[in-house]
Amino acid sequence: LNERQMEVEHQINFVRMALIGVAVVLDAVTAIREQLVTTEYVLFDVAVVLVSAAYLSFVHLFSRGDRYRGWLKYVTITLDFGLVVAYFSEMLLPNFVAKVSIETTVSLTALLSVIIVMLSAVRLSRAAVVYGSLVATLVVAVVSIGYSHNPISRIWLPASVLIAGGITYWISANTRHVVRDLLRRERLHRFLPKELVKIVEDSDMEVTLGGRATRVTVLFSDIRNFMSVSE
Repeated sequence: LNERQMEVEHQINFVRMALIGVAVVLDAVTAIREQLVTTEYVLFDVAVVLVSAAYLSFVHLFSRGDRYRGWLKYVTITLDFGLVVAYFSEMLLPNFVAKVSIETTVSLTALLSVIIVMLSAVRLSRAAVVYGSLVATLVVAVVSIGYSHNPISRIWLPASVLIAGGITYWISANTRHVVRDLLRRERLHRFLPKELVKIVEDSDMEVTLGGRATRVTVLFSDIRNFMSVSE
Protein backbone atom coordinates (compact mmCIF):
# COMPACT_ATOMS: atom_id res chain seq x y z
CA LEU A 1 0.00 0.00 0.00
CA ASN A 2 2.85 2.38 0.79
CA GLU A 3 4.40 1.76 -2.62
CA ARG A 4 1.03 2.30 -4.25
CA GLN A 5 0.56 5.58 -2.36
CA MET A 6 3.85 6.91 -3.70
CA GLU A 7 2.91 5.89 -7.25
CA VAL A 8 -0.42 7.67 -6.88
CA GLU A 9 1.28 10.79 -5.48
CA HIS A 10 3.55 10.80 -8.54
CA GLN A 11 0.54 10.49 -10.85
CA ILE A 12 -1.39 13.20 -9.01
CA ASN A 13 1.52 15.54 -9.67
CA PHE A 14 0.92 15.19 -13.42
CA VAL A 15 -2.75 15.99 -12.86
CA ARG A 16 -1.67 18.96 -10.75
CA MET A 17 0.65 20.07 -13.57
CA ALA A 18 -2.25 19.95 -16.05
CA LEU A 19 -4.62 21.83 -13.71
CA ILE A 20 -2.08 24.58 -13.03
CA GLY A 21 -1.35 24.87 -16.75
CA VAL A 22 -5.05 25.19 -17.58
CA ALA A 23 -5.55 27.71 -14.76
CA VAL A 24 -2.67 29.88 -16.00
CA VAL A 25 -3.97 29.83 -19.59
CA LEU A 26 -7.56 30.61 -18.55
CA ASP A 27 -6.32 33.36 -16.26
CA ALA A 28 -4.28 34.92 -19.05
CA VAL A 29 -7.14 34.67 -21.57
CA THR A 30 -9.54 36.29 -19.08
CA ALA A 31 -7.08 39.07 -18.30
CA ILE A 32 -6.44 39.84 -21.96
CA ARG A 33 -10.11 39.64 -22.93
CA GLU A 34 -11.26 41.88 -20.09
CA GLN A 35 -8.24 44.20 -20.49
CA LEU A 36 -6.97 43.47 -16.99
CA VAL A 37 -3.30 43.16 -17.89
CA THR A 38 -1.17 45.52 -15.79
CA THR A 39 2.41 45.48 -14.56
CA GLU A 40 1.20 44.31 -11.15
CA TYR A 41 -0.76 41.48 -12.76
CA VAL A 42 2.19 40.33 -14.91
CA LEU A 43 4.58 40.33 -11.94
CA PHE A 44 2.08 38.40 -9.84
CA ASP A 45 1.53 35.78 -12.56
CA VAL A 46 5.26 35.36 -13.20
CA ALA A 47 5.81 34.78 -9.48
CA VAL A 48 3.01 32.19 -9.36
CA VAL A 49 4.41 30.36 -12.41
CA LEU A 50 7.94 30.25 -10.94
CA VAL A 51 6.72 29.03 -7.55
CA SER A 52 4.48 26.44 -9.21
CA ALA A 53 7.36 25.14 -11.35
CA ALA A 54 9.57 24.77 -8.27
CA TYR A 55 6.73 23.06 -6.40
CA LEU A 56 6.00 20.59 -9.22
CA SER A 57 9.69 19.73 -9.53
CA PHE A 58 9.93 19.17 -5.77
CA VAL A 59 6.98 16.75 -5.74
CA HIS A 60 8.21 14.98 -8.88
CA LEU A 61 11.59 14.38 -7.27
CA PHE A 62 10.36 13.15 -3.89
CA SER A 63 7.51 10.96 -5.22
CA ARG A 64 9.84 8.87 -7.39
CA GLY A 65 11.47 5.61 -6.34
CA ASP A 66 10.50 2.92 -3.83
CA ARG A 67 11.05 4.91 -0.65
CA TYR A 68 7.87 5.72 1.24
CA ARG A 69 7.51 9.34 2.36
CA GLY A 70 4.34 9.60 4.39
CA TRP A 71 4.75 13.33 4.98
CA LEU A 72 4.68 14.17 1.27
CA LYS A 73 0.90 13.96 0.83
CA TYR A 74 0.29 16.38 3.70
CA VAL A 75 2.83 18.85 2.32
CA THR A 76 1.29 18.71 -1.16
CA ILE A 77 -2.25 19.16 0.18
CA THR A 78 -1.13 22.21 2.16
CA LEU A 79 0.73 23.75 -0.78
CA ASP A 80 -2.17 23.04 -3.15
CA PHE A 81 -4.42 25.18 -1.01
CA GLY A 82 -1.64 27.75 -0.85
CA LEU A 83 -1.94 28.07 -4.63
CA VAL A 84 -5.72 28.41 -4.33
CA VAL A 85 -5.24 31.26 -1.85
CA ALA A 86 -2.69 32.84 -4.21
CA TYR A 87 -5.18 32.87 -7.08
CA PHE A 88 -7.86 34.25 -4.78
CA SER A 89 -5.45 37.04 -3.81
CA GLU A 90 -4.90 37.78 -7.48
CA MET A 91 -8.65 38.20 -7.96
CA LEU A 92 -8.60 40.84 -5.22
CA LEU A 93 -6.35 43.10 -7.28
CA PRO A 94 -8.14 46.41 -7.97
CA ASN A 95 -8.41 45.87 -11.73
CA PHE A 96 -9.94 42.41 -11.23
CA VAL A 97 -12.41 43.48 -8.54
CA ALA A 98 -13.70 46.17 -10.87
CA LYS A 99 -14.82 43.60 -13.48
CA VAL A 100 -15.11 40.25 -11.65
CA SER A 101 -17.60 40.13 -8.79
CA ILE A 102 -16.35 38.98 -5.41
CA GLU A 103 -19.15 36.37 -5.32
CA THR A 104 -17.77 34.79 -8.49
CA THR A 105 -14.28 34.75 -7.00
CA VAL A 106 -15.49 33.11 -3.78
CA SER A 107 -17.45 30.47 -5.71
CA LEU A 108 -14.43 29.72 -7.91
CA THR A 109 -12.28 29.28 -4.80
CA ALA A 110 -14.81 26.81 -3.39
CA LEU A 111 -14.86 24.89 -6.69
CA LEU A 112 -11.06 24.59 -6.80
CA SER A 113 -11.07 23.45 -3.18
CA VAL A 114 -13.57 20.68 -3.95
CA ILE A 115 -11.42 19.49 -6.88
CA ILE A 116 -8.36 19.25 -4.63
CA VAL A 117 -10.34 17.36 -1.98
CA MET A 118 -11.69 14.91 -4.57
CA LEU A 119 -8.15 14.20 -5.78
CA SER A 120 -7.40 12.73 -2.36
CA ALA A 121 -9.80 9.87 -3.08
CA VAL A 122 -7.07 8.02 -5.00
CA ARG A 123 -4.42 8.48 -2.31
CA LEU A 124 -5.58 5.39 -0.35
CA SER A 125 -5.05 7.37 2.85
CA ARG A 126 -8.11 8.20 4.93
CA ALA A 127 -6.03 10.49 7.15
CA ALA A 128 -5.02 12.52 4.08
CA VAL A 129 -8.67 12.86 3.04
CA VAL A 130 -9.66 14.09 6.50
CA TYR A 131 -6.76 16.56 6.59
CA GLY A 132 -7.51 17.88 3.09
CA SER A 133 -11.22 18.22 3.85
CA LEU A 134 -10.56 20.18 7.04
CA VAL A 135 -8.05 22.51 5.35
CA ALA A 136 -10.44 23.04 2.40
CA THR A 137 -13.36 23.79 4.70
CA LEU A 138 -11.25 26.24 6.69
CA VAL A 139 -10.04 28.06 3.55
CA VAL A 140 -13.52 28.31 2.04
CA ALA A 141 -15.05 29.36 5.37
CA VAL A 142 -12.51 32.17 5.81
CA VAL A 143 -12.93 33.34 2.23
CA SER A 144 -16.73 33.18 2.14
CA ILE A 145 -17.31 34.67 5.60
CA GLY A 146 -14.65 37.33 5.14
CA TYR A 147 -15.47 38.45 1.60
CA SER A 148 -18.91 37.23 0.53
CA HIS A 149 -21.91 39.45 1.15
CA ASN A 150 -24.35 36.62 0.49
CA PRO A 151 -25.47 34.87 3.71
CA ILE A 152 -26.34 31.72 1.74
CA SER A 153 -22.78 31.48 0.37
CA ARG A 154 -21.33 31.90 3.86
CA ILE A 155 -23.23 28.83 5.05
CA TRP A 156 -23.54 26.61 2.01
CA LEU A 157 -20.06 26.89 0.48
CA PRO A 158 -18.13 25.60 3.54
CA ALA A 159 -20.85 22.98 4.12
CA SER A 160 -20.62 21.84 0.48
CA VAL A 161 -16.85 21.42 0.76
CA LEU A 162 -17.29 19.41 3.96
CA ILE A 163 -19.90 17.19 2.28
CA ALA A 164 -17.53 16.67 -0.67
CA GLY A 165 -14.89 15.62 1.86
CA GLY A 166 -17.26 13.06 3.37
CA ILE A 167 -18.04 11.58 -0.06
CA THR A 168 -14.32 11.51 -0.87
CA TYR A 169 -13.61 9.69 2.41
CA TRP A 170 -16.19 7.04 1.51
CA ILE A 171 -14.68 6.59 -1.97
CA SER A 172 -11.16 6.42 -0.54
CA ALA A 173 -12.12 3.84 2.11
CA ASN A 174 -13.79 1.60 -0.46
CA THR A 175 -10.90 1.94 -2.90
CA ARG A 176 -8.42 1.11 -0.16
CA HIS A 177 -10.45 -1.98 0.76
CA VAL A 178 -10.48 -3.18 -2.86
CA VAL A 179 -6.74 -2.61 -3.27
CA ARG A 180 -6.00 -4.48 -0.02
CA ASP A 181 -8.10 -7.43 -1.20
CA LEU A 182 -6.32 -7.52 -4.55
CA LEU A 183 -2.89 -7.39 -2.91
CA ARG A 184 -3.92 -10.11 -0.46
CA ARG A 185 -5.17 -12.33 -3.29
CA GLU A 186 -1.99 -11.76 -5.30
CA ARG A 187 0.13 -12.71 -2.28
CA LEU A 188 -1.88 -15.88 -1.65
CA HIS A 189 -1.64 -16.98 -5.29
CA ARG A 190 2.15 -16.87 -5.02
CA PHE A 191 2.31 -19.59 -2.39
CA LEU A 192 -0.98 -21.50 -2.34
CA PRO A 193 -3.02 -23.56 -4.84
CA LYS A 194 -5.94 -21.69 -6.35
CA GLU A 195 -8.42 -24.09 -4.68
CA LEU A 196 -7.05 -23.20 -1.25
CA VAL A 197 -7.01 -19.49 -2.12
CA LYS A 198 -10.72 -19.72 -2.96
CA ILE A 199 -11.44 -21.35 0.40
CA VAL A 200 -9.56 -18.57 2.21
CA GLU A 201 -11.36 -15.84 0.22
CA ASP A 202 -14.79 -17.36 0.88
CA SER A 203 -14.19 -17.57 4.63
CA ASP A 204 -13.31 -15.11 7.37
CA MET A 205 -9.87 -16.68 7.70
CA GLU A 206 -7.08 -14.10 7.97
CA VAL A 207 -3.77 -15.13 6.44
CA THR A 208 -0.89 -12.89 7.45
CA LEU A 209 2.85 -13.10 7.64
CA GLY A 210 4.29 -14.17 11.00
CA GLY A 211 4.11 -17.26 13.18
CA ARG A 212 4.72 -18.49 16.72
CA ALA A 213 7.46 -20.46 18.49
CA THR A 214 6.48 -23.87 19.92
CA ARG A 215 7.98 -27.29 20.77
CA VAL A 216 7.05 -30.00 18.29
CA THR A 217 7.89 -33.62 17.52
CA VAL A 218 8.54 -34.52 13.89
CA LEU A 219 8.55 -38.15 12.65
CA PHE A 220 10.38 -38.90 9.40
CA SER A 221 9.25 -42.32 8.14
CA ASP A 222 10.53 -44.37 5.21
CA ILE A 223 10.23 -47.93 3.92
CA ARG A 224 13.50 -49.74 3.28
CA ASN A 225 13.93 -50.74 -0.36
CA PHE A 226 10.64 -49.13 -1.27
CA MET A 227 11.72 -48.51 -4.84
CA SER A 228 12.75 -52.09 -5.38
CA VAL A 229 9.55 -53.43 -3.83
CA SER A 230 7.49 -51.11 -6.03
CA GLU A 231 9.28 -52.30 -9.16
